[in-house]
Amino acid sequence: MQDKDPFKDFISLDVKESIWEHFYTVAPLVVIGTKENQGFDLAPKHMATPLGFSDFFGFVCTPRHNTYHNIKKNQRFSVSFVKPEISTNIVYALNEPLSLLFLYCSEM
Repeated sequence: MQDKDPFKDFISLDVKESIWEHFYTVAPLVVIGTKENQGFDLAPKHMATPLGFSDFFGFVCTPRHNTYHNIKKNQRFSVSFVKPEISTNIVYALNEPLSLLFLYCSEM
C-alpha cells in the first residue's frame, strides 16, 4: 500500500503581499460609541465581530482616531448594528495603518 501525500494539492502562498488581498469577505457595518470629553463620539467600523461565546468583541481601529483613545481612557464602548437602509448613507474611507483592538465588553 502506497502512502498518499496529503499535501500534494496544496499551493504555496506568496507572503510578500497581504494574504487578505486574495479573499473577499462580508463584514457588518457597526457604529462604535465612546464617551468623549463632555459628549460622545460615534464611529463607523466594518471590521468588527463578537469573539467567542463570552462578553468579548473585537474591531479594527487605528491609534490615530479618537475612538481608540476614548476607549483606552474610559475602558468602555457601545456597539450598534446599523440597518441596511441607513448604512448606504454612511461613507467611510480609511487610509491609515491599523491596529487590532480587543476589549472586554462590560463594566471594568
